[in-house]
Amino acid sequence: MRMDRIEIRHDPAADIVLFTLIGEMTLDAIVRAGDGHFGPHGTANSVWDLRAANVSGIDVGALKEIAMRSREAAGRRRNPRTAHVVDDAGKRALLKLYEAVADPSSGIDLRSFRTLDEAYDWLLSGARPAFPAEPALVLEIEI
Repeated sequence: MRMDRIEIRHDPAADIVLFTLIGEMTLDAIVRAGDGHFGPHGTANSVWDLRAANVSGIDVGALKEIAMRSREAAGRRRNPRTAHVVDDAGKRALLKLYEAVADPSSGIDLRSFRTLDEAYDWLLSGARPAFPAEPALVLEIEI
């Protein structure tokens, strides 16, 4: 049985949210995760951990849609910064393409890292978030 999902953990005190993508990803799932969190929360710092994700189905059109939704959410975020955590060349190439289609006027500072610790060092100046053990939300993905 497949367990494709996005787990969302939020630490309001540190003003950070962690999206952990597991399995095959779809545009719809990524948009639902972002909208589901940033709709009610203006969290400044976000981490998208793509290391356990299969993003082979995400094309340029999907990246443009994600960038548009990110730009809309940025208006509700104070000094928005987003870290992507990836561990292979294919995902790094996809993020370079995303950065190319993302609107620089959105005000989102985007960076990519190999580990969560590197991302937290950048976002939280060396501090570590106090995420709950269980995700605040798990979005299961139907493929």
